[in-house]
Amino acid sequence: MHRPNRLTLTITLLFVLAGLVVGGIGISRLLASPGSDVAWVSVVLAVGIVFWGLNFATLGDDDPEQDDDDPGTVSTRTELLTSAMVAALGYVLLRTSSDVPPLLCLLAVVVVVGLGMAERILRRRRRQSPSEG
Repeated sequence: MHRPNRLTLTITLLFVLAGLVVGGIGISRLLASPGSDVAWVSVVLAVGIVFWGLNFATLGDDDPEQDDDDPGTVSTRTELLTSAMVAALGYVLLRTSSDVPPLLCLLAVVVVVGLGMAERILRRRRRQSPSEG
């Protein structure tokens, strides 16, 4: 198992904090309106964001499903987490389109699309750097 570098830890921490913020907002709306489908999906989205951040910290570990010859391949776990986050985020944005500024929607799309790209770049960097230890 590798020791994550500062950039990886920073990105992980940002995702965990973002998930906690989204979860806090979702739970506060859930307490105000227990029947709100958007609040429930927001809580699911928050859990997905936290899990994605934690998963990001483990990228580059030896994965038996991972093909070592292709550093651009994304793990199944990451694909599932990213797909769940995209679905939840899309649902929340569609249901609250009048409440969410368009710039926030654009930012959300850029972040979600960037998740897979960030994983591929980090995986390539780790494979190109000499192994320590």
